[in-house]
Amino acid sequence: MKALVLAAALAMTTGMAHAQAPAGARDGDGDGRVSPAEFAKAENTAMLARLDTDRDGKISRAEMRPVSDRAPEGSKRTERLARMWARSDVNGDGFIDRAELDAGAKRRFDKRDANKDGWLTGSELSSQGRIRGKG
Repeated sequence: MKALVLAAALAMTTGMAHAQAPAGARDGDGDGRVSPAEFAKAENTAMLARLDTDRDGKISRAEMRPVSDRAPEGSKRTERLARMWARSDVNGDGFIDRAELDAGAKRRFDKRDANKDGWLTGSELSSQGRIRGKG
């Protein structure tokens, strides 16, 4: 997902081909900082909107195929996407559901929360490119 990345996503995150929301969109209440819940809601909504083509609230391997098919055969991106899928599909059922998306969002939030205060602000929010590259 745009980091699976796969988000991105789950980045795919990352890593998966994560469909990440813009920094401002993550601050749901407009207080200038992003809570873990705001971050997960924005990230997961963006990821599902991009990847959940049958709109069943989860991402299947088939729905991820277009993302993985764009990666050159044998590329590092292909390997990253495979690792992301294995890490994201915790229960091994072939889908990444809301609970698994939330767990991925928590990992990404925690990586960005440099001062470990439980909020993302400023440079922590703009660090998505650097974090995504770390898998």
